[in-house]
Amino acid sequence: MVRGNQTAGSRLGMAAATLSVMDHYGWKHATVLLEESSVTNAYSQYAKSLQRARRTKRATSISILSMPQITEAVLVEVLKAAQTQSRVMIISAPASTALRILKVASKLNMTDGNYAYINFQGTLQEPYGKLSLFSNPCPKDVAAFQSLVFMTSRQSQADARRSVSLNRRLKSMSQSLYNSTYDDDLEPLNSIVVRATYDAVDLFMSQLPEPNGNDVRCSGKAMSSKLTNRTFSLRTGMTFIDEEGVREMDCVVYRFSSAKESLETVAFYDSSSRALLWDHNVTTDWPNGLIPVDVPRCGFGGLSSACIPTARSWEANLKMVLPVVTTSAISLLLTMVWFRQSHCHDKFEKKTWLLDSHHLKFGRSEIRTSSTRTVLTLSLVIMLKREYNFKRP
Repeated sequence: MVRGNQTAGSRLGMAAATLSVMDHYGWKHATVLLEESSVTNAYSQYAKSLQRARRTKRATSISILSMPQITEAVLVEVLKAAQTQSRVMIISAPASTALRILKVASKLNMTDGNYAYINFQGTLQEPYGKLSLFSNPCPKDVAAFQSLVFMTSRQSQADARRSVSLNRRLKSMSQSLYNSTYDDDLEPLNSIVVRATYDAVDLFMSQLPEPNGNDVRCSGKAMSSKLTNRTFSLRTGMTFIDEEGVREMDCVVYRFSSAKESLETVAFYDSSSRALLWDHNVTTDWPNGLIPVDVPRCGFGGLSSACIPTARSWEANLKMVLPVVTTSAISLLLTMVWFRQSHCHDKFEKKTWLLDSHHLKFGRSEIRTSSTRTVLTLSLVIMLKREYNFKRP
């Protein structure tokens, strides 16, 4: 029997695209918030595929927290638990659940720019969800919408051009047979399920051996090996299945635009090159203008060794600065004493007495220093008078 992830929608392909987005933002840690009670097991498969794919994509840590019911109490409990181990949350649930999680996270102050939320939908139809759910938010929810990275599968532009008539026919069949309609901007082959289901017969028939009258046996294992590490040209376009049996999917990445108040396309994931092609003409912002980091500098509890000294920084600074301040104060004091004494000696030497051209005046200089008090004697005056023949006034 051929493995289902080769002929049907590959959740591993979705996981590979998700991890590529994480790599772009530098995120290596994430917690998957899984809705267990969903109407489809696609979200459970996607969560498990993330853990499997991260081994090849080098993601350090991806854990899963299950949500048995979608009530506010359960969401609060799950978000608080996730907060202790991650800043990047991958919501593996319908878009309506993702919207509820964002609003509860806003109440818990978990949309302040330090958290990121990723939601991947295989198709934009009910009950999975539509882009319009994340349009025109009330002011209090804007930061929550800015924290969201929304992803979904989509045909490449080249495949979409080749599939115009086929998409039109599938829309008509969906309405006539199942009374189900598509939005004008949504094509059936953008859905992983529709595209893979339509391709399943083509893939199977391409590997059946030609009957030649002999007893030809075809084991499932042999056919499975023929489907790996190959590119197939199918009616829906080119499809590549890698060596792990992962059917790569072209995807589109949306972010919230505050200017347009809606989700806008910011990147395409090209499965053939496994690269993200970003549209730099679209402006989107995170709540605080910065990309969230997946591991806070102070740890998830704020008690990592890098941040413990911060609480006692004033003590450390005081111990470091006190010796410097003390030494500087002593040096300043000694300089002042030296300057004062030097200045006083200069006054003593230069201004002890005064002479003019007519007479000699007594210059009274009272030099107050800690070590000397000098008084001119009368004999010195008489000697000078005789020497220079000065007269009294």
